[in-house]
Amino acid sequence: MNQYKDLAKFMVKIDRSNSVPDILPPAQLSQLYFGYSSWRHYGSLPGTTAILNRLNDTFNFVVLTNTRTNYNIGLIINDLNNTMSKHIQTIATWPDVDLFE
Repeated sequence: MNQYKDLAKFMVKIDRSNSVPDILPPAQLSQLYFGYSSWRHYGSLPGTTAILNRLNDTFNFVVLTNTRTNYNIGLIINDLNNTMSKHIQTIATWPDVDLFE
């Protein structure tokens, strides 16, 4: 479970949000975002699939799975990403506590 937490903590440190100080200066982060408010990174090794997503300069999420298709790797990744993105945008209230403590 620490893998999720560590990746999410990293994302919070590069998300351009004022709630937690970023590890890079704002100008450098703006360059890395290439003018977009969203980005995602997919990764895969045999038997695993991973997603890091910064959604609309508002939400971050991390998905790690212990599965991967060999014939169409993008199938699982795209489905997971789309499902998570849609679900997150339907949540009306979030916890007021720091979940990394």
